[in-house]
Amino acid sequence: MSPHAPYTTTGLLVQKAAERCCVENWPLMMHLAESKDEVEWLQTGRGHLQDFMEEVVGADLLSTKQRLSMVEYVAALAKSPCSFLVHGNYLDDVSLALLEKERDKIAVVFCPRTHAHFGHDSYPMQAFRDRGIQICLGTDSRASNPDLSILEEARLVRKAFPQLGSEEIFRMITSNPLEHLKRTSFAMNVSWTAIPCDASRPTDVLDSLLDDVRSAMTIECLLAELNT
Repeated sequence: MSPHAPYTTTGLLVQKAAERCCVENWPLMMHLAESKDEVEWLQTGRGHLQDFMEEVVGADLLSTKQRLSMVEYVAALAKSPCSFLVHGNYLDDVSLALLEKERDKIAVVFCPRTHAHFGHDSYPMQAFRDRGIQICLGTDSRASNPDLSILEEARLVRKAFPQLGSEEIFRMITSNPLEHLKRTSFAMNVSWTAIPCDASRPTDVLDSLLDDVRSAMTIECLLAELNT
């Protein structure tokens, strides 16, 4: 289940979704602490985000009075056996401490190219790593992402955080989300993807995959291309 964000769902709906996921053993995902405007809105119920939402849907339909605090949203996510906190760019210290405490239940999802698109402050990558919080990569939506390629997200992380090894980066788009989802009854479909690499670098193939600029493709597309 995915109650989108604090400003598009009521706090009660988020809590009910978390309770349902706990009962059904489903994964839960929510966008939280994405922007400074959202942080201001959570704290005061006002600001640019409130003005924008009032203009779009009207003040009567907004959930301003039913919003929770940031840490209460993190607490709601912790009710599910497996939750994904998308973004987390501007988590406050109390929320970050709770996230660390509940790191076995909640993983964070970093969307690098969306992060860059909006010009956010530097992502708190090291803060999450120091606390042992599991990090996955995502694409967010096509509105802020040029092609929804998870490989290109990994390649941007490679450039933005050169201290990270290629194996750790690849875990963020493969085994990290997989192992987290295994905590639930979520049915996963397995598919294969072909990723180009430099055959002259057999000993550092993961580095080659991230340094390459060619696009990934499905196995079906690769076979079709080879047949032609």
